Amino acid sequence: MRSFLTFLFYGLSGIGLLLLVLRFTLYRSRRLHPWIAAAGILILLAALLHFYYPVGDGDVKPAGGNHPVISASDKLSLSLDSLVDVYSLLVEDAARDIPVNMEESGRQMLELIKSLDIEELLRDTLLYDSVDRSLGNIESELAAIIADPDLAEKKASLNILSGEFRAILQATGFTRKQLYWLQSAAAFGPGHPGYWLSADPDKKGPYDQPGNKIIEIINGQGRRLSTNEK
Repeated sequence: MRSFLTFLFYGLSGIGLLLLVLRFTLYRSRRLHPWIAAAGILILLAALLHFYYPVGDGDVKPAGGNHPVISASDKLSLSLDSLVDVYSLLVEDAARDIPVNMEESGRQMLELIKSLDIEELLRDTLLYDSVDRSLGNIESELAAIIADPDLAEKKASLNILSGEFRAILQATGFTRKQLYWLQSAAAFGPGHPGYWLSADPDKKGPYDQPGNKIIEIINGQGRRLSTNEK
């Protein structure tokens, strides 16, 4: 269908332009001939069809971020898998309200973040820059979790960190574990939700609030779920 529309657009546009050239080069009259009007209408219709039904190359980009998902190497996937494990410990420590344990898990995650090799992503510079920026933001939030004595502030940093980590997992097509993107609607007060990742949507969340909601499955395919109450 789109190939036909491409042919229609370029074909009619070419014919219309040819008629216009012939009309104004062979005939000097300024009076608009009916054929000229018809050609203009055809060009307009073709342009509208092309605008509302743009023709692509047939490739479909997976959902999950502003950048196309790539297939990460086994080495990078294993590194991300280790990060998921330490991140999960951090979430569990937050759920148990143990600041000291959050700090220790934060240190472990920070070490893994600093040693993460993402050079293979340079084949897509936009993706590389996006992931590198998210890693920098994660480092900042981990530093806050380690240094800030206030438990509420630690959880606020965890909320920001979780969003950045989710973006990295989606962008790199992480598939080694099925994770859920969860929301606590009033984690930081009415109208201020908190988010986190978990392999078990029924496990207690880090924000001490009931009514957790599944927003999305993070499994490299970006498949969205209905937001059922949990």
